[in-house]
Amino acid sequence: SAMIPSTHSVRRPFRALPFVLAGGALVLGGCDGGDAAETAVHEASIVLKTGAAADVASRGTSSSADSLAAYRERRLNEALQTLDAHVGSESGSYAGAAAVLASVAENGLAIEHEAELISGLRELSNRQTVLRGVLGEWWKQHVIAESSATFDPKDSISELNRLTSVLEEEVEHVRQSKATLDEKISTLDAQIAEAMTQADAERNQAAQIELESSRAAPTERPALAERVREHTRRADSYEFQAQRLQTRVGQLRPDAAEKGRHVERLQKQLSLLEDSRQQIAEQQQISADDAAAARRAARETETSLFERSAALNDYLVNEVGELASNAERRLRSAVTNAGKSSDSARDSAMLAKASAQHRLGDLHDRMGEAHAALADLFGHLASLPLENAARFQALADERLASADEARQSARDAYADAARSFRSVRVRGDAKDALDALADRLEGVEPESLDEFGGDESMDETPIEDGAGDAPGDDEIDG
Repeated sequence: SAMIPSTHSVRRPFRALPFVLAGGALVLGGCDGGDAAETAVHEASIVLKTGAAADVASRGTSSSADSLAAYRERRLNEALQTLDAHVGSESGSYAGAAAVLASVAENGLAIEHEAELISGLRELSNRQTVLRGVLGEWWKQHVIAESSATFDPKDSISELNRLTSVLEEEVEHVRQSKATLDEKISTLDAQIAEAMTQADAERNQAAQIELESSRAAPTERPALAERVREHTRRADSYEFQAQRLQTRVGQLRPDAAEKGRHVERLQKQLSLLEDSRQQIAEQQQISADDAAAARRAARETETSLFERSAALNDYLVNEVGELASNAERRLRSAVTNAGKSSDSARDSAMLAKASAQHRLGDLHDRMGEAHAALADLFGHLASLPLENAARFQALADERLASADEARQSARDAYADAARSFRSVRVRGDAKDALDALADRLEGVEPESLDEFGGDESMDETPIEDGAGDAPGDDEIDG
């Protein structure tokens, strides 16, 4: 059976598109056409399956997976080169198969770019953390300068108390957020364990039936063999669900860890504020020279704040933006290639197209979140008593506009994916599953994606053999 993708993209090649590996059987069953196109499709199928086998062999070992990234990319490019001359040609049904497999290969190549984008966004988050540290230093200098100028610690201590209260509230908020993430991770871990238990049970059942088959009469063996295949398909489905859940856990764990580190940084800032409070209480006779020095330091720190903010803005727009463009280019090429398929492979093409459109939505959603996070940070800086407040506000406005644009692009991509999922010609449970997925994508707000993405029951739904109506799509075999 082919698999229906979940509401979240999987960021490992071949695992993200399980129907891709079925692509050979999916699109070849009803093909006819020129020998050259037929040869290209078969060769590309072998290349894709070879890359998939290498990916399977690397599971559970991150270093092995990393070392195979270049190999997977080379194999995917080989598949594209093999198929390129036949995509959109007049070589009969095999031209349609070539278009589907070319879309599959582009989807796989996009995954590597998505991984680079995720790394870039993590680096962006790290640089934001550094900027917040500089902001904390400015706050310390600003408070010292204000207190030194008045020679009266009362107002300064009140300000420190206010800042302390703000930070303590933020500490509590971050802790609660981390607790929520930890609970999600625990729930997902339990779901992973349950899925693997179900997979083991299905495989054990298949093994038992195989043992019975060896002792059964010849007339009974075909039915027993079919039962073995059914249990094996179910086991594969449970294992794939566990892998998808594990990917989600892998996305959540760094966030939970970062929130833990955020709490530590906030506590250090609280400690700095307490140190400042004690110093102010002990030094009520601070001199005007000390006040001037603190103001100079604050101005220097403010200069650093703006320089770092401008560099952070450039990093998102240029470097991270280029990584996003690379992934988007591959995904749009996957959509284009899928659109060149013939009617004999129409439903396979629509699944490949829908997956690419869905992942385009995920990509734009991520970029929208990144732009919005910087807009919030720059807006906060613009609200402070800084000489560069207007320049910070300009940066905030730019990023907010980019966030709105990215989120609209995400909405459009999700709507396109929903239409593509609905156009796949299947019946029964498979049709219900695709319609349910389309319903959840239509009109969704990108920032609310995680809310419905938590329903892992949609992570993979098998399209049973024979569900397709289109010529060539009635021999789906996972």
